[in-house]
Amino acid sequence: MTGNKEVWTEKEVNFLKENINKMTYVELARKLKKTPNSVAGKAHRDRIKKKKTSKRWKARKWNKKEEDFLIENANKMTTEELADKLNRSYHSIIGKRNLLVKCGVIEKITKCPRCDSIEKIGDVGNNTYFCRNCLIEFRGNGKILEPLYK
Repeated sequence: MTGNKEVWTEKEVNFLKENINKMTYVELARKLKKTPNSVAGKAHRDRIKKKKTSKRWKARKWNKKEEDFLIENANKMTTEELADKLNRSYHSIIGKRNLLVKCGVIEKITKCPRCDSIEKIGDVGNNTYFCRNCLIEFRGNGKILEPLYK
């Protein structure tokens, strides 16, 4: 075998066992601060298996409380923060937010994560923006991108 072997704590293994059917390997990896391959490998080695599901994946329905929270905080919190708070996937938050924007329930506001400027934001590309005030480039979820030139 090649590569570094990370030691898994008992707490991490228990978290994996409890959440293997609730989260994807990517989401588990993010919570455990490990790589998705490391999580999948550990699950395989310890014979921690996902339950078999039907061929068609069924999304968990949004309840009123979750939807209200998203409407209230859509422009205040990052997508990752909303996903953690609502115990939903990153893509679930994006999908629901986009649907609410399309229906006119929430307004899409793009603001600089550094200075909170709304007026001086320019579109760069697909979900990528540029703040003319701070001179930074950032994603729609508020993550500041590394400068191309330093």
